[in-house]
Amino acid sequence: MSESINRDALVTKYENMALPSDSMNLITGTQKRYLPYAAQLSWFREEYPTGRIEIEVMSVKEREYAQVCSRIYTDMKAGEREYLSAAVEERWYGQSEDTYSSPLSRAETAAVSRALSMAGFGCQFAIEADRQLPAPVTTNTETSSKIITEDVPMLPPGENAQVAMQVATPPLAPPMITAPVPSLVPSPAPVLTSVPVQQAVKEPMTKERALAIKWPFGGKTSPMYDKTLQQLLDAEQLTGCIKWLLADKQESRRTQYPELTEACHFLIGTSREAA
Repeated sequence: MSESINRDALVTKYENMALPSDSMNLITGTQKRYLPYAAQLSWFREEYPTGRIEIEVMSVKEREYAQVCSRIYTDMKAGEREYLSAAVEERWYGQSEDTYSSPLSRAETAAVSRALSMAGFGCQFAIEADRQLPAPVTTNTETSSKIITEDVPMLPPGENAQVAMQVATPPLAPPMITAPVPSLVPSPAPVLTSVPVQQAVKEPMTKERALAIKWPFGGKTSPMYDKTLQQLLDAEQLTGCIKWLLADKQESRRTQYPELTEACHFLIGTSREAA
């Protein structure tokens, strides 16, 4: 980097170009900020005019996926292992809203952008957004535990009052049992009635249950295959996976995996309520 370049001035200059991210944290309902790809490249060239960016295609399969590695060098003559940062990204066919976009092109852009962010070109603004997250809501567990009577089981509203009355009221004396008097009149034949079969109650979807479901698509070659939705959320891949599954052309897959589809709808609804 040239000695005449003021790093703090560049940070201030490009901070004004940072935009709110389209992806939302499904747990906190907050959005991060990011620096657009073109601004990242402009910043890098302004700070390291003689730097270079290398792109290596690690794996590609036509109409399926592409995996790309990007390395950032501060000098054109730097050795192969003298890179400032490196990143690997993969993209799948049909994962983007633009169905006909190239997975290789999207993987190259994502790898370079992530490598530049790891090198310090834009990551500062995401950190600032993280610091603005709202404080978690806490409850006084000690006070709550005193309200709940240990002798009364946790039942739906309306039933607790009945159970509490049964616990507080002393038991009555058992009624006297008298022997039945035989009747000379024959009793009528019992009438057989059909009793409806009770259907199994479906457990409601919860956040813990939804995030524990595994992603079944992509095969063993996919880095997202057989990972839980919580793991995809931590890797910032969950939003793209949900958009892909809920697209119109994926109706057959939604029919094949109804629980996963319900979990995706639940997480989207939770994020909207949090927002």
